[in-house]
Amino acid sequence: MKLVCRAILFILFVNIGAYSQVMLERNTWEFGGSFQYESKGGESHESLNNDGVNVRFTPQVGYSIADRFIVGAEVELYTSEEGTYKSRDLRFGLFGAIYHKPIGNGNPFGQLTFSNGDIKNENTYFKQEIVYTSISAGVGYFVPLGDWVSISPLLEYTFDVYKSKNASDDLKSGHVIEFSIGLSFYHKFSK
Repeated sequence: MKLVCRAILFILFVNIGAYSQVMLERNTWEFGGSFQYESKGGESHESLNNDGVNVRFTPQVGYSIADRFIVGAEVELYTSEEGTYKSRDLRFGLFGAIYHKPIGNGNPFGQLTFSNGDIKNENTYFKQEIVYTSISAGVGYFVPLGDWVSISPLLEYTFDVYKSKNASDDLKSGHVIEFSIGLSFYHKFSK
């Protein structure tokens, strides 16, 4: 029985590896992105009313210009509401990702993203608009789920430079480490 189970696992392992190579071949389009929804409630040390909703949607399109090398563009839409505070973020970015040969049932990859964005914050007392530029570097693992769909966890470090449009503030900078899981669909064009 152990031998049969190992044989089945080996066949699945080989098949999944074959799928991942088809998805990462030259002339393949990638359509995907990620979605995040967060609902918060309760009180915190910052405010008595900490109820809120955050929604982030990041569609992405890429094209494989060489085997295991994808370049593309993404748009991020983010909205946050907590009590009377509202924030809207719109970001446009370009990315490149290079995929390693299969390890296990997927491909490790590295991704670099350059983007520009605009944030609008407001509450009862003020309105603020911020412009920013970001550069992100991340590592992830591409896991095919069939012939044309994959899931990719990604750990990313982002460095931002930003400035308020409303004030004569100096440039400021910040950084963040984020974890996300993306879902992608692929289409191979025949020659």
